[in-house]
Amino acid sequence: MNGDIAYRRIVGLVLGASLGLIYGLVSQYINRIALPDIPFYQPPLGPIGNVLIWLLIGALLGLLSAWPCESIQGALLGGITGAIMLMMLTLLTGRMDSEVLTGKIAGVFLLFLPFVGALTPLVGIHRLAVNKIVEAHIESSPWWIAARWPLLLIIILAVIGTTVLLRDYARIMLARTNSLIVAGLKASDAAALPPLLQGERIGSFLSNAQLSYTLQWENKQINRFAIPRPMTDRPNEESAVIARFKNGWTLVCLYGNSDVEPVCKGFEQVE
Repeated sequence: MNGDIAYRRIVGLVLGASLGLIYGLVSQYINRIALPDIPFYQPPLGPIGNVLIWLLIGALLGLLSAWPCESIQGALLGGITGAIMLMMLTLLTGRMDSEVLTGKIAGVFLLFLPFVGALTPLVGIHRLAVNKIVEAHIESSPWWIAARWPLLLIIILAVIGTTVLLRDYARIMLARTNSLIVAGLKASDAAALPPLLQGERIGSFLSNAQLSYTLQWENKQINRFAIPRPMTDRPNEESAVIARFKNGWTLVCLYGNSDVEPVCKGFEQVE
């Protein structure tokens, strides 16, 4: 009996880690595949580090799901723990200044129960898959009988991972901003810069911009950049592309929509 319990927990750990790895790979690389030339900003640890985080989260939730003898207890334990971890990730990523942090703290607490409600059924499917694998092991059944449950979970996690794919207009804005920066970096002097990178609002692009930078698409709280809004007939597309350079200088380009020219502004640093 003890051997079966240990086997169940090991299966839960390995399956959970595998699912975390699948979700991490899809969610962290799908936009890079769609836009292979864009140096994406991916906090907190970059794509490889973030994949490892998801692998560890999956391993922990998988182990907790398989730990209790009762499946319902395992699903609830994994769902509650997963919700707490998602709350922590939400708090630790993005802007951390006092203006935003209070709102983030209030927001994540309001989302706790919805997080639990969304994660518990998913963890429950994981526990069901673990149970089927353990039953097949005990009964010496063919492996493919139990394999359909892990396969179902892999498909679910991969589909969930694809939801982070940016919309068409966001990808267009990122590509246009990247092309603008590349053109600016090739300029030999200020007069040769693209018009969008000239003027007092930008500052000295040639002095501040470096070859090493990352790009982020953002459509929330873009008023904080204090950039004049371009005219647009598609307000739902209003968003900004943030270019963070290695030396701390930041270029923000605000788009009314994907068809109009952006308005850009340079900053010493942006959260």
